[in-house]
Amino acid sequence: MNGIYLGNKIRNDFFKETIKIVYISSFEKYGLDLFQVRPFNFLIKPFEYSKIEKTIQTIIKITTKQNQPFEYNVKGEKHKVDLYKILYFISNARKITIITLNADNTESVYDTFYGKISDVGDQLIKSDFFYIHKSYLINYHNVAIFQYKEITLITGKKLKISQAYRTKVRKMRNKKMGEQ
Repeated sequence: MNGIYLGNKIRNDFFKETIKIVYISSFEKYGLDLFQVRPFNFLIKPFEYSKIEKTIQTIIKITTKQNQPFEYNVKGEKHKVDLYKILYFISNARKITIITLNADNTESVYDTFYGKISDVGDQLIKSDFFYIHKSYLINYHNVAIFQYKEITLITGKKLKISQAYRTKVRKMRNKKMGEQ
């Protein structure tokens, strides 16, 4: 069993939402093959131990943020959903729908509540959610591919980035890439 097969097995069969996989190899050519596994990082041997330390610190920081619940009200009752389960929020006429990831790597409607998506964005300001449109708030950790005009989620769904948000998304992505 090779590392790519094992990474896919771990990601798809056991811990798809929360696991952070880091590959270490002396072969740079494996970097592109790892894309399907969505590793957190790929370190090339020989490496400095400070790179491992920085990677672990970043994983701890991200995991702590992702394990926080998002709280909202439906008909006066408080509800919670873990952030790592959320793919994105979509707003339509003051109705906000939470779209989550299923165990079979598909998406489903988790819940709908009334409010403003800007209030949701304010609540998640310290989390890794970002706007691609005035009505879409996306979980960064569930994006598989960033392109100029669209993103592709880990479910394979493509969402358009509105022209007004393209520069902001690109800057955010570049900043995130610099952290890792």
